[in-house]
Amino acid sequence: MLYTHPLPPQTSAANRPSADAPSRHFAKDLASFEQHTTARWHEQPETLPSLGTPFTRHQQRRAERAADRLLDEIEPALRRLTTTSEAPRGDEHRDRHGEASHELRALLRRFAEEALAMPARELDLIAGDDFFACTDDFAHVARQFDPTLSGPDLFQALRNVWIANVLQRTFAFPVQLSSSIAGYSLLYPVTDNWLDDPTVSGTEKAHFGDRFGERLTGTDLEPSSVLERQAYRLVAMIEQDFPRARYPALYQCLLAIHRGQMRSLTMQPCHGPAAKRRPRSEATVRPPSVTETSVVAASMAKGGASVLTDGYLVTGTLDRTDARFCFGYGAVLQLIDDLQDVEEDRVAGHVTLFSQHLERGPLDGLICKLFRFLDVSLADLPANRGRQQPLLSLMRSQCRRMIIYAAVQHRDHLRPGFLRQLEAFVPLRFTYGRRNRRRFLRRALKMGRLMGNVGFATGGAGRPWARAGGQPKTASRDAIGWRAAKPS
Repeated sequence: MLYTHPLPPQTSAANRPSADAPSRHFAKDLASFEQHTTARWHEQPETLPSLGTPFTRHQQRRAERAADRLLDEIEPALRRLTTTSEAPRGDEHRDRHGEASHELRALLRRFAEEALAMPARELDLIAGDDFFACTDDFAHVARQFDPTLSGPDLFQALRNVWIANVLQRTFAFPVQLSSSIAGYSLLYPVTDNWLDDPTVSGTEKAHFGDRFGERLTGTDLEPSSVLERQAYRLVAMIEQDFPRARYPALYQCLLAIHRGQMRSLTMQPCHGPAAKRRPRSEATVRPPSVTETSVVAASMAKGGASVLTDGYLVTGTLDRTDARFCFGYGAVLQLIDDLQDVEEDRVAGHVTLFSQHLERGPLDGLICKLFRFLDVSLADLPANRGRQQPLLSLMRSQCRRMIIYAAVQHRDHLRPGFLRQLEAFVPLRFTYGRRNRRRFLRRALKMGRLMGNVGFATGGAGRPWARAGGQPKTASRDAIGWRAAKPS
């Protein structure tokens, strides 16, 4: 269920911003944020900072035993939820399905507490009914928008929904799914993956980029392809919540992301069907103009503007301090994403900070810089926000674990001693993760198939959407933009 975005307190009818007030300073602020985060990255030394209290071997073995036990319990719980989702509808079904849903959620929370060593106070922030319901709402809307959406694409979009949920918590807004958050999150699998596809020609990408850029400025264009039809409908979902005249900074931010994406295409040396036939050595040769400085700046701009957009979608308007925090947090997440995809990017010829560095040697130093960059970026969180909650601790600990588990995926590019240092700061040892990778993936795929189809989060047949904090708005086919037929 999609909710209309509430008008934030600072933009009430008595205090609405003028159409040009935010836009006058936005371009200057955006350039300032990019320069600030880029300089901050270069300032960080390539030494490992303190990562907190390390786990003992006893604690890690205990966490692994808990993971084994709970994974065995999660499997039948998933089967029970699937069975109840396929049973005839009615009051009895509602009760049994609700019980199965709550059982699975309780097991997932225990897994997070006992196997992943997440403190209860952190889990309370992200494992409540509102977070689960928002996840389920989005999966339901995404499946309606495009029934063919793959599991990986769904999770890619969900990652942005979760970022928006964390920002909702940070800025004291209700955690719920709005039309604008759903539309923006779905733009990732719809547009980004197509633009990153090395088998699509540069001419096609440039043509789409020009037209999509026009649409983002507010020009009313008739879509000329299925891709354009989908992308334009997603933009319309954002416009449904945020009129352009009142929220110009939001749309300038969306344009900044688009320009950053098109800018990154210049770092993809090979386009079109011929890309598949080129030798790897030829496909990965980058243009001579792609320097490390330009790569860092592009990453900061793209990642920073991405989460800054989430901030605007949550609050409507942001003061400069909150905006700078969102930008820095986005830059951190972009670099973590680049680390996760470093080998894939190298093979595809995509130039990122990490794929570029592979030519020079181990990634240890860059990963140390990333840990430090995370710490200084989170320090920008205003004192009246997450520092009064366990939220800051949650953001830091989960980003650190993402960095560590991304690093171990590419252990061939790390020094063995560095890998041993990192392993002490995660509850499940790397050898355990490698042995049980298939078990994790199998259960994740099952949950992905359930999401959006069986009321996994809410636990009720008929999807009891109404929750405290807002009135539900029925999502029509036009509102959520059902997958368009190929134009004639």
